[in-house]
Amino acid sequence: NNDDSSTPPPNVLCIGETLWDSLPSGIFLGGAPSNVAVHLAYLFQNAPSSSSSDNKTDEISSNQPTVAVATCLGKDQLGKEAQRRLALNGVRTDYVQYHSEWETGMATAILDSNGDATYEFNTPAAWDGLCLDSNLKCLIQNEEQRTDGQEDEKDNESHHVLFVMGTIAGRLDNDHGATSLSTLMTVRNSAPEGTVVVDINLRSPWYKDVTVLELIRGLSEEKEKKKLALLKVNEEELVILERWCGNMDTNA
Repeated sequence: NNDDSSTPPPNVLCIGETLWDSLPSGIFLGGAPSNVAVHLAYLFQNAPSSSSSDNKTDEISSNQPTVAVATCLGKDQLGKEAQRRLALNGVRTDYVQYHSEWETGMATAILDSNGDATYEFNTPAAWDGLCLDSNLKCLIQNEEQRTDGQEDEKDNESHHVLFVMGTIAGRLDNDHGATSLSTLMTVRNSAPEGTVVVDINLRSPWYKDVTVLELIRGLSEEKEKKKLALLKVNEEELVILERWCGNMDTNA
């Protein structure tokens, strides 16, 4: 982690799982938030307005957008390699955490006769233990202050951070001492309205309707719930969401 306050915040912070997909052809770095971060980093670096190619990829330029990933890795070789590859792809890793006990996540693909894959996860894994550490707390507090009009003139000219999170990172709730769901919910409820993207990922048995809907809606006891910037959902997931909302007789 890097608590250097002089480092500007990322334009996008992708929050959730970083894991390895074990396929018949080999192992590959994955996890939906991490995949988003890698693709965004590529787009940022190759955008017409980005800095010249003479700049090193690990230098944070004030006029080039950046993307970071907030995830938890194991203190093992796969964790070190995951961080190395993220950085190599231009993703900032100053929000990466390391779990003291759990191993880096692994999803083993099991193919059926049609070639369709189901995945088995090591459980619990490091990505289940993402905490609200000092880096995340500081980022959220700064965003709240800017929204409340407490930022100075210089900060007022800067961007809001866009938070991208997936639902599967909260798969364990608080079982086994998992903390990722609590961290996701804190970010969801504290981030300014219109700055959170939620990616629905319904992989049985790793989801609960109540948990998914709370991440979508947000929770607030004192004021209106904050709207999302975007909800990413496929056709099959949309059918499930509609059924949940209909059964609960509430509006999503």
